[in-house]
Amino acid sequence: MQTKTKIISVIAVVVAVAIVLAFAINRPMDKEIYSSSDYDVTEENMIGGRALPQSLVGVASVEKIQSFADNSGDKASSQQKLQSTERLIVRTGRLSVVSNDVRKSVGDMSSYVVGIGGFVVSSNVQGTNDNPSATLEVRVPVDKFQESVDKAKTAGLRVTSESLTGEDVTEDFVDTQARIKNLQASEMQFSEIMKKAQKISDVLEVQQQLERVRGDIDVAQGHAQYLEKSAKMSSITIYFATDEAQLPVVDPVNNWNPLTIIKNAFRSLVGLAQGLGTLVIWLVIYLPLWVLIAVVVYIIKKIVRRNQQLK
Repeated sequence: MQTKTKIISVIAVVVAVAIVLAFAINRPMDKEIYSSSDYDVTEENMIGGRALPQSLVGVASVEKIQSFADNSGDKASSQQKLQSTERLIVRTGRLSVVSNDVRKSVGDMSSYVVGIGGFVVSSNVQGTNDNPSATLEVRVPVDKFQESVDKAKTAGLRVTSESLTGEDVTEDFVDTQARIKNLQASEMQFSEIMKKAQKISDVLEVQQQLERVRGDIDVAQGHAQYLEKSAKMSSITIYFATDEAQLPVVDPVNNWNPLTIIKNAFRSLVGLAQGLGTLVIWLVIYLPLWVLIAVVVYIIKKIVRRNQQLK
């Protein structure tokens, strides 16, 4: 009986799926919104990589020709701008410093950074009074980068490791500026087309394209601003500790260092012990819930067994 029921269920599911697929395949698309015949997707009738409705292709032709004349030399101009633009270098520094007074070192470095026109991104002091450690992340003007690094070195007793890097983002910045220019040209074209659109469906379609283009412009402008700010304000992260064993090794040159391996292994062991301790605490805190679940399961099993014996 159960086998027959399963077979009937499977057949019913298959039939239902077949009916849904047949309906989806044969259902005519809404021509007003989705029909591909409403759009000319040839390259010459696209703006900003987006197809226009057929009814607006003629309206857009003048704007399209003008845009092509204005932007045909964008690739060449981008290369020229790349050569003439002042290089944008994002500078980053990381230092591990041993200090006999961690809190004083953090305070002195923070005051210095604010005094030269920078700012503190984050400051975290942890550990006991006898063995504290701290992580200080700051932003400083790029022309004060090396001076700030030297100041960080003198904020403690000695530097155990140091990493200074620079990333050239000039090409990315120039490409982003060219993309913004093209997107703004597309925005102007769509705005002109919007003024001449007659059908409601065309107005809605162009409005949607306008919103997408403006969103892309906002993203590109935000990226360009981020690159400019990152190049103008360098990032420096300083690790302070009274015990050298607590400091991370930030020097990428030392690929293999026995002392570094020992430090990392010890920190891993401490992290494992802390994780196990956390797990035990959670289990103990939730112990009443485990007991309650066990009691409920026991009662359910007992009821089931009793019913089976009565049958």
